[in-house]
Amino acid sequence: MIVGGLAAAGVALGIAAAVPAQAHADATTQDATFVAGVRAGGVTGSVSTLIANGHTVCYDIDVAGMRPADMQHQLWWQTDMDQNHSIWFTIVAIDNYCPWDTHLMPGQTDATGSTVA
Repeated sequence: MIVGGLAAAGVALGIAAAVPAQAHADATTQDATFVAGVRAGGVTGSVSTLIANGHTVCYDIDVAGMRPADMQHQLWWQTDMDQNHSIWFTIVAIDNYCPWDTHLMPGQTDATGSTVA
C-alpha cells in the first residue's frame, strides 16, 4: 500500500547498500528518470516520497496482486494527487520500475489476447 511506501523504501535502501557501486549508480539514474517523468506530468512531492511510492506501485502489483487501476485509485484517495496525476504517476512508475507489468494496463492485451479493462 502507498501508506507503507516509506517502509518499502527502507528495505530498498538496505538492499542498495549491499550492492556494488555500479548497480547503485544505475538505480540512481533510474530514480532520476522516474522523478523527472512524474514531475513532467505535474506531480509534486519530495524526491524520496515519489521514489518510495513508485516502488510501492510495482511491489503491490507484483507481490500483492493488485491491478494498475487499483494502484491509481489508491494514489488518488491516499495522497494529495488528483485523478489525472495519479494515473500519470502509475504509468510512469510501471514504465520505470516494473515495465514487465505494462501488459496489465487498461487497454493493453493480456496473455489470453483479451483487452484489459
